[in-house]
Amino acid sequence: MFAMAAGRMPPIRRCPDACVIVLLAGSLARYRLAPHCWDGEEERNLALAALSGLDDPEAALRKLSDKANELVSQHWHQIAGAVAA
Repeated sequence: MFAMAAGRMPPIRRCPDACVIVLLAGSLARYRLAPHCWDGEEERNLALAALSGLDDPEAALRKLSDKANELVSQHWHQIAGAVAA
């Protein structure tokens, strides 16, 4: 998942963005599995900390959240299958 998240970004931006995408994808997958137990605030705070060097961390978080959601949606069968196994 990390490789997929980092693959399309310029090298200088890969690390924080890829980390945030992986973090958010894990959070979104947890939500899909157990929405009643999910809060997401801790992941959001960690993601914002990783993006704190940017001019607009909130905008970056929204953009990366969309990418994480797309990643989870595309690979949901594999994710859910791995959890069920």
